[in-house]
Amino acid sequence: MSKLKFSPNLFLEVNELNRLVKFLDDDGYKRAFKALVKSFGIVQNSSNSYFKTTIKPGSSNVVIINSGLAFDTNMNAIVMENNLEMTIANTGVNRWLILSRDVSNIEKGTVTVNSDGSLSGSGTEFLKVLRGQPNFPVKIKFNSSVNTSEYEVVNVVSDNSAVISGDFIPESGLSYSVIGTFTPGFQADETNKKIYEYDSYNIRIVDSADLPSISSDEFVLAKITFDGSGGMSVSDERVRYIFNNPYIQSSDNSDASKNPLASLLSVGIVGGVKAVGSSVADFELIIEHGYTITKYELITTSTSNSFNIITGQCNYLGSGNIPDGLFKGWLLLNRTNMKYVTIDDNSNKSLFITNFDSSIIEETNNDFIVIPNFNEIEYEVKISTNVDRPSIPFYFKKSVPDLNGRVRFYAYFPSVDLTNFSNIINVKVRYRMIDNSGKLYPYSNLAIAQFENVNGQSETLSESSFNINLADIEPQAKQRNYS
Repeated sequence: MSKLKFSPNLFLEVNELNRLVKFLDDDGYKRAFKALVKSFGIVQNSSNSYFKTTIKPGSSNVVIINSGLAFDTNMNAIVMENNLEMTIANTGVNRWLILSRDVSNIEKGTVTVNSDGSLSGSGTEFLKVLRGQPNFPVKIKFNSSVNTSEYEVVNVVSDNSAVISGDFIPESGLSYSVIGTFTPGFQADETNKKIYEYDSYNIRIVDSADLPSISSDEFVLAKITFDGSGGMSVSDERVRYIFNNPYIQSSDNSDASKNPLASLLSVGIVGGVKAVGSSVADFELIIEHGYTITKYELITTSTSNSFNIITGQCNYLGSGNIPDGLFKGWLLLNRTNMKYVTIDDNSNKSLFITNFDSSIIEETNNDFIVIPNFNEIEYEVKISTNVDRPSIPFYFKKSVPDLNGRVRFYAYFPSVDLTNFSNIINVKVRYRMIDNSGKLYPYSNLAIAQFENVNGQSETLSESSFNINLADIEPQAKQRNYS
């Protein structure tokens, strides 16, 4: 950590002290913590109650926001020491409570001032923040409409007793700020007079039908809604903004659990056309969930490592361009030795890899693929009819490094002794990613891409489903050669 060197007879002024603060903050603990923190926002206590918003018992338009602690992206604290009550008007639109950082010059506790200048405090810390005569006394300023001057401190007796000079109208329950001592004759700016600045908070209300757009240093606490009769309800929205606990369970297309390359390659009949007397057809799906690299080059400079794809392809993208940022956070895996590196980002077919491990490359027979950074992929296959209990899907888990998955399911041929069966069945396929975190990701549709249907024809998968006409694969008698 950078430091300010102290030595005898060293003169310190504002520049030196500002550098000291910078060394301790920006170049000290902030630098360390910002490198370790995964996300900024509301700190979780044991009950996860910081900044939680609830309806005040017996009220129809007042909420209580719990006290709490949060950190913004610069590791500045957002502090609310006491619970806050807010009255929420019914505007007919969803109302969102937005938390951000603010600062305060108000000292702890409240004070009572008497006409003789005696000052008594409740919950105050006079000994820590006040200095009396003759040692360059500070001044104080009340949050008052009648005692409005800046009053010099004469004597500090204890944490809750002091004497100040001036003319006073007796008041109680006042808050106060400390005015610093400056060089005689110097007039300090109003913004610099109050020398103690404390971490505080700001809560604003935004009217919006949907989750509002906010800055990186703002955090949504709650959504307030009113029903037709004026009844208020509160939805806790803090889960998206938890300190060091990134929110990933999202329906946003940029969600890390999405795999835009997952696509259907083909649909086939296991064993070919069935013989006369068979009552069931066995089908197989082949599904792809990664990208194959067949030729590459590695470019290393003093500032970057670029693994450039010369030729490669997948079913969804073909062999053409790759959207920028698509492979951010994905893995470059060599299936020859099962070694991998994490891709920081990509620009078309250039993969940028900061921590490149050269041992990933073998002298010969490299087999490079790009896959999402997950352990498994699970496929859900729903058959509309002609199966036992069609409301229950088929589920299949496959290893992500395998690149492709084979999925098998059956369907009964229509028969005169069976009811609610059809010649045309609909097959819907979805996927979800699985890792070791324990988080559950939603199922998503496969990519819109070409696949080979059961008749060997090219077809476009739409809405992640397709039809099979069982009449086209009706069982036929085996052809026998009697010659």
